[in-house]
Amino acid sequence: MSTSIVWLVATVRRAGWAPSAVFLLHVLCSKGLELYRPYPHLDAPMHVLGGVAIGWFAWCATGVAPARAALGVLTRSGRVVVGLLGVLAATVVWEFAEWTTDGLGLTRAQGGQLDTMVDLALGAAGGCLVVGLAAWRGR
Repeated sequence: MSTSIVWLVATVRRAGWAPSAVFLLHVLCSKGLELYRPYPHLDAPMHVLGGVAIGWFAWCATGVAPARAALGVLTRSGRVVVGLLGVLAATVVWEFAEWTTDGLGLTRAQGGQLDTMVDLALGAAGGCLVVGLAAWRGR
């Protein structure tokens, strides 16, 4: 089995619950309970929570044993950089997915350019918070 697959499986086993739980909560809020229409401001804390979840996932991805085979031994600063890059990449991918589903007429998630920029900032802030705390605590 390739190093990348072993690394991914180890990370999902350790931290996959966090982004999965936030995604399921998002689906419940959007499709199940349709809460985003009557409560549009619910979007902001969900983006922060998504950033926290993906931040934890990215931080754990840099600390599982197979990461050493793929990345080498990372210092705490190296883990922070890789973790934050993972958070930023995930927030961009999420916003692109919103844009795509809106373009296909499946959702109406995008509220314009300002909404997208705020969503990116909130997701990044949540991720920075958890990666920073994890690094500070030495986990």
